[in-house]
Amino acid sequence: MQAPWKNIWPFARQLTLTEKAIGYGFLLLNIVGGSVYPSLARQLSTVFSPFSLLFIGEFSILFFLILSFGFVPLMRKVLALHTRQILLLILMGMFVAVGIALWILGLSGSGAANAEVLIRIELILILFFSTICLKETFSRTHALAAFLILLGVLVVFLRNLNGGFHINTGDFFIMGAAVFLSVSSILLKRYLNGIPPEAVLFVRSLTAFSLFFFLSPFEQVTFVAETKMLTGALLLPLLAYAFLARFLGVLSFYEAVERLPLSNVHLLLPLTTVGSISFAHLYLGENIHWQQIVGGGLIILGSYVLNVKGKMHETQKQHIAHLKQKHRHH
Repeated sequence: MQAPWKNIWPFARQLTLTEKAIGYGFLLLNIVGGSVYPSLARQLSTVFSPFSLLFIGEFSILFFLILSFGFVPLMRKVLALHTRQILLLILMGMFVAVGIALWILGLSGSGAANAEVLIRIELILILFFSTICLKETFSRTHALAAFLILLGVLVVFLRNLNGGFHINTGDFFIMGAAVFLSVSSILLKRYLNGIPPEAVLFVRSLTAFSLFFFLSPFEQVTFVAETKMLTGALLLPLLAYAFLARFLGVLSFYEAVERLPLSNVHLLLPLTTVGSISFAHLYLGENIHWQQIVGGGLIILGSYVLNVKGKMHETQKQHIAHLKQKHRHH
């Protein structure tokens, strides 16, 4: 039994070069969704706990998966895996869930703009763990990318022209999130390579659901009580968070990478960081500091060097699969 949408949605069929324009449209939609994500999450964190926001976001992703691939085919793909692979997928899902929860927890103390910039520490950690755990070659290009990203993060921590540093409590949560998310990426590359991306996302979402229901009894305020505290002013941000930032964010990314060259995708995706800082300023009234502009620019440059010039994946097919599996962890 196949999903009724399988022959309707573009990524389920053969695509022509004329559809590249549609691909850029979806990529733009993905950038917009990624840009509003930190600000909307921070605004909603005044009512919802980190695990409640995690639940809402993963439910949106699960809805996308079932609508696209069908529940039964997804279950068949998961059940066709070895028991060890399923257990590793669950472990990976737990790392992702905790990482996202820590990222959301750090939003209130760090700010939406800072959170989007600082989470890029994940790229350095992936490079480090890939070299140590996967025995991958650490080339000069990787060293340059790591230096640029690390320099960008250090610039963000600058608080005055004399070189003073100040790290907020929220910054530690963001960096902790980067650790968990980077470990999940290593698990994917080391043990779960070759598994269909939709199966990975499916198990990840189900794991997040299970973790949410397991921890719910220990929450001071239940999810139902949180929804009762939801005001009319937060209803539109909640819908935008679930539909635009999460549901359309995943859908548009799948569509874009199926239609466009990966070099183009990597070249334009860093615009999400620019959009996040700008939207946090316009929507939440966060101040834009020169540290964020310079640091964000260095991180974007480092990300470009790493993803376009670094050649971290053996083939384009592997690269696309890995991107789909881990896209918008945070």
